[in-house]
Amino acid sequence: MSARTETRPPPPLSHATLRARADEHLRRFSPSEAQMRRVLQRRVDRCLAAHGGDRGQAAGLVDAVVAELLACGLLDDRRLSRALAESLHRKGVAGRAMPARLRSRGLDPELLGEALAPLNRELVEPELLRACTFARRRRLGPARPVHRRPEDPAERRHRREKDIGALCRAGFSLGVALRVVDAADLDRLEAEAQDGPA
Repeated sequence: MSARTETRPPPPLSHATLRARADEHLRRFSPSEAQMRRVLQRRVDRCLAAHGGDRGQAAGLVDAVVAELLACGLLDDRRLSRALAESLHRKGVAGRAMPARLRSRGLDPELLGEALAPLNRELVEPELLRACTFARRRRLGPARPVHRRPEDPAERRHRREKDIGALCRAGFSLGVALRVVDAADLDRLEAEAQDGPA
């Protein structure tokens, strides 16, 4: 006999049930304000479908819960933007690709400039450093293992073009892509990107 899972209807809509849903979500994720509103709105929709109620009043409950979370610092788009920008920088995501990543999290891309400002002040060429990181992760150009580097000149040219294309598609400029792919020593290039030429 197969066990059937029954979906229980959500409890009636109240401030307490919405706050409990918000707390549960915060234990698992670091959402933006927009993401939290979407989570709470889904709960509202389920509750209204199961129990009925006034949509305007429900919207007021969502606003009240979000305001509480903002007031106590559990939701902070600025802090989240900084953390996300630092994470994307460490992963080697191109500066041009970062706004779309923030928008997908419901964050205002204008916060990106503010979030990246400390990194941009500390590094000589932050975009070049991100491109080097990307090349290492994808094993492009000088980051390709020696045993996987083609010996045939035509194949080397073809591989170089593909590597440049991969960097450009990831959002890096052609100039940055060429510097990375044609670098004799990726470690030295990263050091220059961090501190300038020796």
